[in-house]
Amino acid sequence: MRRILPAVAFLLTLIPAVAANAQPAFVTSWNSVGIPLGLLLDGAGHLYSTCEDGSGAVLRKFDLTGNLLAVFGDANPYEGYGVVRLSDGSIAVADYYGKRVQRFDDGGTLLSSWPTGGLSAVYLAADASDNLYLTDGEGDRVRKFSKPGVLLADWASPHPTGIGYFGGIVYVVGRNNGTVSKYGPTGTPLGSFPTGLTAAIQLAIDASGNLYIADWGAFQLRKFAPNGAVLWTQSSAVPGYAFGPLRQHGVTVAADGTIYVGDYDHRRVLVFSQGSTAAAATSWGQLKARFRPEGLAAGAGK
Repeated sequence: MRRILPAVAFLLTLIPAVAANAQPAFVTSWNSVGIPLGLLLDGAGHLYSTCEDGSGAVLRKFDLTGNLLAVFGDANPYEGYGVVRLSDGSIAVADYYGKRVQRFDDGGTLLSSWPTGGLSAVYLAADASDNLYLTDGEGDRVRKFSKPGVLLADWASPHPTGIGYFGGIVYVVGRNNGTVSKYGPTGTPLGSFPTGLTAAIQLAIDASGNLYIADWGAFQLRKFAPNGAVLWTQSSAVPGYAFGPLRQHGVTVAADGTIYVGDYDHRRVLVFSQGSTAAAATSWGQLKARFRPEGLAAGAGK
């Protein structure tokens, strides 16, 4: 077999090229009982939904078809937003008004509770070491805690809501300033990008580092590449969804790209699939022609 020229071998890695990012397709929806303020997938076929004050629970656990499996904190319910799963399988929840974090086992038994020292406790993210990152929207702060609740870092961020951790970067959504700010794990600023959102709420990150942000104010869900490029925007009009218009609030993404979205106004969880990325097909004959001297000359001005 002939050896491929280095330049050709390199360019082969660029084919196929991304042609489009398709809109997610609506699959189904089910009743979340309380308003789904924050959503979490545990990777084991369960979805958790935090609840508004007065719903009779802190957190509800469902299977992926919407069957209710467990209710957390029903004896002492409060308004929770952020919810994350730690490496030991425990679930941490942010108590918005109580300004604390509580940790439950996966059956709903309370394991620990500790104050955050802020003015509010909004959304949570966790890193591989089970450190927790918490947004304090009223205090304009982000705080990093160890799993037992020891404060490790504390930094300013403008009215933060949604938060996510990926690849050593903490992504923080500004609720009102239309911006995602990026920080190192101890708060070192790493840049930002505009979102165009009006009242950004929960942030989710998929396995490729793409960001999904629910915009409660504009009735949108927007997907961003890690560099901030907008890949698609989902509106409130969802074909096939009989309970609309959709007002996105909670959002989480499965490893296979399936998206779960909480509808604030109708107390439902919606399920969306994402199609495979389109690619440009190129035959070997076309490729060889493009790399002959005359082919290169013909394509130089394109």
